[in-house]
Amino acid sequence: MTFTRTDDATLRQMLTELRDVPWHWRVDEVDDLAARLGWRITDRWDKGAEFEVAWALPDRGALLTYWTGGARQMDFDLTAHTGRGPETAAAADDAFAEFAAIGTEVLGMPDESAPGRNPSLLWRTAESTFELSMFADTITVTWSSNDYRQFLKETAVEDTSGLEDEEDEDA
Repeated sequence: MTFTRTDDATLRQMLTELRDVPWHWRVDEVDDLAARLGWRITDRWDKGAEFEVAWALPDRGALLTYWTGGARQMDFDLTAHTGRGPETAAAADDAFAEFAAIGTEVLGMPDESAPGRNPSLLWRTAESTFELSMFADTITVTWSSNDYRQFLKETAVEDTSGLEDEEDEDA
């Protein structure tokens, strides 16, 4: 079983660079965004695109999904693992704590936090929302527009039973 993670300097650089990028781009502006950020589009489809980004992420580049003619969110996996077990869970917990400290250093105190088996922290800037989350021992940063994040909040599912990961179901 292996667990790999983004190094601290990479996450710090990524958050610093994205923190001030305006989130007003539409689907037809994705090529310009990629060029401006030094990214390469590796795949695209009707609901999104995948990018090779400038930062050393362990598993893949970044995945962008579309919403109402514009970009809704971009996901960056900060960790990758080949299996789940106590060692992976401990490594993921440690990485989440370290990534949370870096997020706070770069973006300030989180605006929201959800502790627990699948923790998350959320920071808002003038135009963007950054969410650091862990699910099934994988840690992801999701970068989205504040408008899309508000839409998610307004349409949230109240009853989350049945949405737990497999490990939680066995507990």
